[in-house]
Amino acid sequence: MTAKTTLNTQPPDESGTEIHRRESRLQIYLPYGLGLLILLTMVLVVALPTNPIWRVRAQAIADWTYTILCLIPMVLCVFPVFMLVAMSIWGMYRLHGITEPPLRKLENLAAGLATRINNASEYVQRKTIDVSTTIEPALNLISTFDNPQQEVSDVPTE
Repeated sequence: MTAKTTLNTQPPDESGTEIHRRESRLQIYLPYGLGLLILLTMVLVVALPTNPIWRVRAQAIADWTYTILCLIPMVLCVFPVFMLVAMSIWGMYRLHGITEPPLRKLENLAAGLATRINNASEYVQRKTIDVSTTIEPALNLISTFDNPQQEVSDVPTE
């Protein structure tokens, strides 16, 4: 109900508080009370009879009510989340397809670089060993001129 229609239907001496109370009763409390009355009537219709066929009917009404009041709203509320997850999965699949070839090239480049580094370090290691074995006699000759090292036990203690 809009303000324009309420102004036309209200008596001229009615205050804003009274308008609010009347509209609250008509638009909030009345539908709530009617729904509660319908639910209470359904419960009484199902609960009062003791005949076994009524129990089967009660089970059918309970299942139908559960489906309408619980499951369908849950499905409707979860559907956007489901669609978001589905779209995310599709996006990740597309992103994987786009990024796979460059990453594969990078992986091959890194493997080739690692092989070249290993070969270069092995070459340097072999050359270092060759140079060390070549100059070993000269180092032994030079070390004969070094001062003899005193052991720790030979040093006098004060």
